[in-house]
Formats: sequence, structure tokens, C-alpha cells
Amino acid sequence: DMYRGFLDETEDNMNCVMKDVTKTSADGKKSQIDHIFIRGSQVSFFVFPTMLKKAPMFNRVRMWRKHRGNPPKTEGAKGQAAV
Repeated sequence: DMYRGFLDETEDNMNCVMKDVTKTSADGKKSQIDHIFIRGSQVSFFVFPTMLKKAPMFNRVRMWRKHRGNPPKTEGAKGQAAV
């Protein structure tokens, strides 16, 4: 099955809540769903809009991938209060 809609919530284990969803079954039958909970172990992949490619919230993921899970330690203050 394929679910297309707005991603409302996600958890660390990929459990997610979607709203205004169109469900397409394997046989091509479509149905509308207001809200749905999808268990993370059942998720194969997500497709996000291309505009999110440069979104600042993914900088942490880029840094993690670049340094293979061991980003270098930074000197100085951390967090928003240091800005």
C-alpha cells in the first residue's frame, strides 16, 4: 500500500502520523483517510519535496553522514544561548 498526505508527527523509530491521506492499494484502489498511524517497521521510504534538500534542520544529518557518526568536537559555547 502507498500513503500520500501530510506528515504530521514522527518518532525516532519511524512511527508516523499522517493527515489528509490518500491510500492506494496494491490493486490500484484509492481511498481517503483523515488521520492514520503507520508503524515505523512498515515504512519502506519517504518522498519529501525537493525544497527540503537545503533545509537547515538536515544540517545535523549531513554532518553525521560526513563524519560517519563521529562529528568532531567543537570548542567554545554550544546551543542557542551562545549566539
